[in-house]
Amino acid sequence: MALDLDLEAGQPVITTLLAKAQGYELVPTEPAIYTDVPWCAKLGAIARQDGVLHGMIGEALADGQINAAEAKCIVDEIDRHMDQLRSLRARVEAEGGQGGSVVPVRMTGEARS
Repeated sequence: MALDLDLEAGQPVITTLLAKAQGYELVPTEPAIYTDVPWCAKLGAIARQDGVLHGMIGEALADGQINAAEAKCIVDEIDRHMDQLRSLRARVEAEGGQGGSVVPVRMTGEARS
């Protein structure tokens, strides 16, 4: 019944609430995006973003605590980092033959034919 209602709503409203009530978070899966960017550049971008995140946390903790404004910025950065890591995971799974799918696009975002 919950699935039927979520399908009718076009998004997992009830399922999200059920997951949250049990301490879980629902995260949408997305296909990997193919780009011409070499793997070393992709990994470099993730490393830079990781450095930014660590720097933000370090700055916030300079006074020994993280305030509400700092927490919001840090959580937003964590969300961006998690999105990037999910995309990387999907790409690795797709290239490794683990059932993922790769959607080819140009760097401009246009779909390849």
